[in-house]
Amino acid sequence: MLKSGHSPRVIPALVTANDIPTIIITPPDTDPSSPDIVAAESLLQQLEVDFLDAQDSLMAAKISQAHHANADRGPDHHFAVGDKVLLATANRRCDYIQAKDGRVAKFMPRFDGPYTVLKAFPESSLYTLALPENSHIHPSFHSSQL
Repeated sequence: MLKSGHSPRVIPALVTANDIPTIIITPPDTDPSSPDIVAAESLLQQLEVDFLDAQDSLMAAKISQAHHANADRGPDHHFAVGDKVLLATANRRCDYIQAKDGRVAKFMPRFDGPYTVLKAFPESSLYTLALPENSHIHPSFHSSQL
């Protein structure tokens, strides 16, 4: 159950329909205090406890990872429509190298522009720029590239 994320199928069904091992359905002619039924109930209760412990551990790990990931992250830069921005060229090195005019990529300028912001979506840190007509790249960029 912990490895696959779902309860194993048991025939005949020993648990309720919602797959949480809390109630055992026993035939009416059996003694609920028999050792087999008591052992089955304790096994299912232990599985439920283990499952809930694993969920708690996963939630704690997710919170810890988010905290450490956001510790060094600074606030996003916000730009308004009409602002002039410079565009990072780090992801366009191959265009610079393929020019075949003897240039070396490490001497490539770090930023290109200035370009005018046409559309601003600060809630998602996305900005659309007015790029030249001969540009073959998509005009929307994350604020980290500006």
